[in-house]
Amino acid sequence: MVSGTEKTLLFRYKKGNTFLHKMPPALKIILMLCLSIGAFYCPPFLAILLWTFLIIFSCTVLGFRIIEVFTDVKPILFYALLIYISSFIVNILTINDKKNILLLFLPSFSLIKLLLKMALSLQITSVFYRTTSNIQFLEGFRTIEQKITKNEDTPFANTISLCITFIPSIALFWFKIDTAWKARGGKENIKRIYILTPILFKLGMAEAWNKALARENRM
Repeated sequence: MVSGTEKTLLFRYKKGNTFLHKMPPALKIILMLCLSIGAFYCPPFLAILLWTFLIIFSCTVLGFRIIEVFTDVKPILFYALLIYISSFIVNILTINDKKNILLLFLPSFSLIKLLLKMALSLQITSVFYRTTSNIQFLEGFRTIEQKITKNEDTPFANTISLCITFIPSIALFWFKIDTAWKARGGKENIKRIYILTPILFKLGMAEAWNKALARENRM
C-alpha cells in the first residue's frame, strides 16, 4: 500500500488510462527530451503561458493532484536560491550606486528568464515521468537503441533506463529515512543532513546493485 504522502514524491509514476499513458514509450522518451530541451529556447512570456497550460492540463486531463504537479518543480526553489545569491554577489561587485540598496537585492532579468525556462522544462519532464512506468522506460530505450544499432542487445538502454528510473527511488528512500528521523524526535537542521546522507547513499547503492542483478537475471 502506497501512502498519500509517498504518492507526491519526486517524479513518481501515477497509474492512469490517458492517451499519454498509452503512448508508445519510445515516442514519449523522444518527446520528453525534445520538449524539455526546447523549453530553454522559449521567450519568457511563452514559457509562462506553456507552464500555466501544463498545470491545467495535468490537473484536468491527466488527473494529477495540484500537490503532485508542483512537487516535481520543487528543485527549482534550490536553484532559485543559488541563482539569487549569485545575482546578489554580482550586484555588489558591479553596481556603482551602493547607496541604492534596493538595486543590490534585485535579480537580473536574465536570471529570472532562466528560472522560468527551468520550471517549464521540469514541468514537461514531470508530465512524462508520471505517465511512464519503469518498464515502459526500459522498453522505450530498448526500441530506440535497436532502431539505431540494428542489434538485439541493448546495453546502453539498460543502463540509461536504470539511471532514469532510479530518481523516484532516491526520493522514496529519503522520505522513509526522514520520516524515521522525525519519528525519533530528530530536528530539521544541518545535523539531520549530515547523518541521513550516508544512509541515503548506502540504500541507493544497495538498490542499484539489486536492480542490476534483477535485470541481469531477466536477460
